[in-house]
Order: sequence, then C-alpha cells, then structure tokens
Amino acid sequence: MSYGKYILVIAALVLLTAGTGAAVKLAPAGYYEFCVADSDEDYIVTVYGREVTPEGQNVYIGFLFYAVHSACPEETNSLCCDNLILLEDDSGVAHEPTSVHIPLNQGFYEMSRPFVKYKYVGDFAGSCRLVVKLEDGETARLDLGPAECDFYRKGTVTAQDGVAVHVVPDYGSPVLCELRPGDTFYLTGRNSYFWPDPDLAWYDCVTFEEVICGGARGWLPSYDNKKRMEYVEKHGKEPPDEVVKFVEAGDFGIPGGRVGTAGGGEDGTDGE
Repeated sequence: MSYGKYILVIAALVLLTAGTGAAVKLAPAGYYEFCVADSDEDYIVTVYGREVTPEGQNVYIGFLFYAVHSACPEETNSLCCDNLILLEDDSGVAHEPTSVHIPLNQGFYEMSRPFVKYKYVGDFAGSCRLVVKLEDGETARLDLGPAECDFYRKGTVTAQDGVAVHVVPDYGSPVLCELRPGDTFYLTGRNSYFWPDPDLAWYDCVTFEEVICGGARGWLPSYDNKKRMEYVEKHGKEPPDEVVKFVEAGDFGIPGGRVGTAGGGEDGTDGE
C-alpha cells in the first residue's frame, strides 16, 4: 500500500468539511461513518468512542481535511448549533451537546485532523444511542453501549512479531506492555507521528495511535512509512501490508477500568 493510499485510508476513517457557513449535511457511509454530502471532497465523519463523565457523557469524533486548514471555533460552533449529532438513552430523550470542543488538532503536512469532543450533560441510563441527523430529514441511530461503561472502537494486532505499547508516541519511551499477534485493544482516535531520526524527510515517519489496553492508556505504532520507503528503495515495489502495517481497526467494545478522558480531564486541563 503506497503512502498516498494509506492517507486515503485514513481519510476514509475521519472527517470535516472546510467551513463556509452553510449547514453541514450528512449521508450514510458505513455503520459508524458518514459522508459530508454536497462537498467537493469525500470527507467522512467517524465516531471513535463514548466516555462516561461526572456530568454525563462525552462522544469523540475525528475530522480530516486534505488541505492546509485549521479548524476554527466558528465551524465547531456551527456543528453544535445545527445539532446534527445527539445522544439518547432508554428514556428516548435525545440530548443536544452542550459544547463541541477541539482538544487536539493532529495535523500532518497538508492535512488537518481535528479531534473533537461532543459533551452531553444529563443522567443517562440503559443503552446509549447516537442519533445522527441525515440529509432529507432522515436519522441514523447507532448503538454506543451501556451508559455506565465507556465504549470504544477495538483494534487487533496484525504485526507478525507483535507490537509494544509505549508511554508516549516514541520508540525510545518506556514500554507499558507487549501485545502479541491477535491481541485486542481499544483506539481512542488520537494519533501522533514519530521520526526515528530527526534528519529524516517529513514522510519517513511512524504513525502512533493512542490506545486503551489493560486498564492503561498508551501509544502503539500502527504504520511505519520509514520501513515502506526502505522496502520500495530495495525491492522497487510496494511492500505487503504485514511489513509496515501493525494493527487493524474493528468494531466497538467496552475497555476494562476507568483510564481518564481522551481529551484530558473534566477539570479544564484539556483547554476547554
């Protein structure tokens, strides 16, 4: 898989349209994914997870622009005011988000990837469902698990030699645990990039994903573009996925224990 194709795979997992002031319209793209309708690009909205908070619930969503663009407050405010993404429980009451906040902008080269927290206040009981308003007045309801538990997208280790979970996104940082092929973990939606050598080109990097594993939160490498470049230079062709791709995203599930919030603490430490 070429790096360009890998970027498109990421784009197929995340989303946001450059704000023009017009209302955003969504159309189904997958069970946890939605197209931004009527846009010139194939932007996709993806749900990453839901976390229990003292005030209610947080839902985390990723956005991707294939352009040099930083998300601005006007865009996130418009998403909040449009109330396209609601959260309901067994009572059937659809709660509107009280805030839409960007804890982190995970930009890389000509991409901007805001990591967005939708905050819902209230007492939730039973099963949580995300209610997404689609174009033409239709809605989609997605199962986000029992209200008393966190609910995140699962991942599986595909690397033949396994993979290490680090304290920070750096091969040189302490290792929290070692995962074997077939082991599962939970993706929070946050990512980062690491350069094994500071003198390397911008594209000779390793993509790290933040994960929840064994009650702890850490970082594991998911794709090594440095290895890809070395393989192409040596063999004159693209490497098989197992050489450079270490994990595979899957369905959702409940991680064990409480390990904090993906965007930082609820005391404002994430900048909210």
